[in-house]
Amino acid sequence: MGYEVDIIGVGQESKSGDAIALRWGNLHGQREEQRVVIIDGGFRDSGQELVNHVTRYYGTDMIDAVISTHPDLDHISGLDVVLDSLLVRELWIHQPWKHNSGLAGKFMDGRVTDASIGNRLCESLDAASNLVAKA
Repeated sequence: MGYEVDIIGVGQESKSGDAIALRWGNLHGQREEQRVVIIDGGFRDSGQELVNHVTRYYGTDMIDAVISTHPDLDHISGLDVVLDSLLVRELWIHQPWKHNSGLAGKFMDGRVTDASIGNRLCESLDAASNLVAKA
C-alpha cells in the first residue's frame, strides 16, 4: 500500500492556513483501490490549486472525504471551490450552531434564546454554514 501527502501553499495572506490532499491504497491500480481525502482548503485560490492537483496528479474528480478542521477563512474558503468542482462523497465539519442547547441560560439578558444563539453562530460562521448547505 502506498500513500501520498501533498500540502498546497495557501498564498501570501497567511502563513498558517492549510490545504492538504491525501491519497492512499494501490496508487498504480484503479481508483476504486484508493482513497482520496482533502483536509482544509486554504483560501479560494488554494481551493482551485487543490482541485487542479487532485485532477492532474491523482487522476480523479472524486473525493472520498473533505474534512474541515475549523472555520477560519485560511482553512475553509477553498473548500467551497472543491465542493463546486469535484464529486465529494462526505463532508466532515463541525456545526456549532447545532450544539447550543442550554446556552441561553448562561446569559443574564432574558432576550437571549438557544435559537438566537444558534442563528448568530450560523451567521458569524457563514463560510461553514454555506459549505454545509452546499453539501
